[in-house]
Amino acid sequence: MRRGTLKDRRSRFTRKEIRSAYIRLMDTMPKEKITVTLLCKEADINRGTFYLHYETIDDVWKDIENELFEEAENIFEQTVGRQLEIDPVEFVEHEKSTDVWAKVFFSKDISMDLLMRVMEMATGKLGDTIPEGRFSEEEKRVYLNFVIGGCMAVERDRFHHPWQEFQKTNDFYNKLTTTVSGTFAGKLLPKK
Repeated sequence: MRRGTLKDRRSRFTRKEIRSAYIRLMDTMPKEKITVTLLCKEADINRGTFYLHYETIDDVWKDIENELFEEAENIFEQTVGRQLEIDPVEFVEHEKSTDVWAKVFFSKDISMDLLMRVMEMATGKLGDTIPEGRFSEEEKRVYLNFVIGGCMAVERDRFHHPWQEFQKTNDFYNKLTTTVSGTFAGKLLPKK
């Protein structure tokens, strides 16, 4: 094995451990309370190792958000790739299936930049599934932003305030998204 390859693997492993430690600390304290010292202790590394990989504590958070965006793209490709219908609810449900998504994506600390990147990626990919000529590009963009943004907001609310009557509320939520999707898909709207 070449020396550079081993060093790269160790570096990736250390960066991943630092990010994992950061997320574990989020279980016990707000993001703004996490310090380099606490992070080093949780990751079982020294400060020199931390600064070898990151310049600031904020760089760790940005790295976590970038990793989540890449995961969102992969999840989205799998979700859209195997179905013809637009189903942003399934995408959001898939997002919630990992602890990292739940802790970071639905946290109050999520950056507007990451949310906008996910929205733009999702609307771009879902926009390609809508038949040409039926709606203007602007109408598609407004619809997709409405549905995806709404699903993300509802899921964030559900994460922070678990539904007491889960089945009843979930059925309502599914009917709501089906109605909105069906309306846009042309079941209730006339053709242009």
